[in-house]
Amino acid sequence: MKYKLTEETRELEQGVIVYRIEALKDFKTIAGDVKKGDKGGWVASEENLSQLGSCWLFDESVGYENSRRSGDSIAKGSSRQYGNSRQLGDSWQFGNSKQYGNSKQSGNSRQSGNSRQCGNSSQSGNSQQSGDSMQSGNSRQSGDSKQYDNSWQYDNSQQSGNSHQYGDSEQYGNSKQYENSEQFGNSKQYGNSQQYGDSRQYGTSRQYGNSRQYGNSWQYGNSQQYGDSEQFGNSWQYGNSKQYENSEQYDNSQQSGNSHQYGDSEQYGNSKQYENSEQFGNSRQYGKSRQYGNSWQYGNSKQYENSEQYDNSKQYGNSQQYGDSEQSDDSLQSGDSSQSGNSRQYGKSWQYGNSWQYGNSQQYGDSEQYGGSEQCGNSQQYGDSEQYGNSCQYEDSEQYGNSKQYENSEQFGNSKQYGNSHQYGDSRQYGDSRQYGYSKQFGDSRQYGDSRQYGYSKQFGDSRQCGDSRQCGDSRQCGDRKQSVYSRLLKNQNGTKEVER
Repeated sequence: MKYKLTEETRELEQGVIVYRIEALKDFKTIAGDVKKGDKGGWVASEENLSQLGSCWLFDESVGYENSRRSGDSIAKGSSRQYGNSRQLGDSWQFGNSKQYGNSKQSGNSRQSGNSRQCGNSSQSGNSQQSGDSMQSGNSRQSGDSKQYDNSWQYDNSQQSGNSHQYGDSEQYGNSKQYENSEQFGNSKQYGNSQQYGDSRQYGTSRQYGNSRQYGNSWQYGNSQQYGDSEQFGNSWQYGNSKQYENSEQYDNSQQSGNSHQYGDSEQYGNSKQYENSEQFGNSRQYGKSRQYGNSWQYGNSKQYENSEQYDNSKQYGNSQQYGDSEQSDDSLQSGDSSQSGNSRQYGKSWQYGNSWQYGNSQQYGDSEQYGGSEQCGNSQQYGDSEQYGNSCQYEDSEQYGNSKQYENSEQFGNSKQYGNSHQYGDSRQYGDSRQYGYSKQFGDSRQYGDSRQYGYSKQFGDSRQCGDSRQCGDSRQCGDRKQSVYSRLLKNQNGTKEVER
């Protein structure tokens, strides 16, 4: 035997009588030497402290009820062990800590401060529990992990590696925290979620479901991560943002505000998603792109480089937005369309099909651009106008009203097309020309200079309209005809055609 119970007794608050122990021989413990005759802590019976090994109670530490201390474990300070708890190995219990229930402490683990370990929980390895922390349920703490401050670990949760849990944070459910990760503040980790790598979770953030947070990622504020989502790299998730389903956030990306990221979407690079924006489907946001306001990005769409999407705009299908472009208001971008350069799409405009918008061009109002059309330069498309087919609008040209530009036609220079006019075929409109009313320009025709085409007139074939010429009424200009400086082509009230020069 290595100790005996002395006649010195003490009554605990519960009415339990405990006895001070006294060493019967010299032996070494992991906390220092014990000499024969040294007084130790307190036990209710010899069942509380094994006569084998070098286990010992120092100071005012107490063991009672069905608790069992064995191996080389030690207790110091005012620590208490009771219930059906077990302490073994080279473990330490000190300070005002309490171990009870069916809990088990082993390995080189340390329990100190005002910490409590209870339920069916276990602490092993080189783990440390301190402060006012609580470990309960079926929770497991192992490796070199640390739990301290007012943090709680319970249910089937696991903490391991070099992970730290502190502040008022809670870990429960089947969640796992490991490697070099940190959880603190008022954050909660639960469900089947995993936090690992060098990741940080804090504030009032929530991580749950099957979600994973790892790498150097940060999750804080009121943000939520759940579903099968993943956050990693140097990414940040904060504010009231939510990430869920199969979505991924990584690299240096940031998600904040009331934004939602879900589906199979990916956010990466230096991109930012914030305010009330939503990203979902198979969409991709990357580069230095920005998505905010009430905007939606979904389908197989891509937003990248320095582009911005905001207000109530929607980007979807296989569309791409990149460069320094902006999409805003209630605009829609879909299909295989591309928006790039310094272009702007806003109002209730719609860009879709295989269309391209780039340069400094602007599309707005209720206009539509689709098919294989191109809009570029400083051109503007607005009103209820439509541009489609393989048509091209560029330079400083403007298309608006209910006008339509389609097929292989081109509009450029300072030209303007508006009203209910149509431009199509291989026709060209440029210079300071104007086409409006219900007029139509098609074939290989050319309209340029300061010319005007309006009314129900038609210009087609290889015809040319230029200079200060006017074509109006129900007139027709076709073939190789050329109408030039100061000329007029019209249809009078008697139905005869005449030319004025």
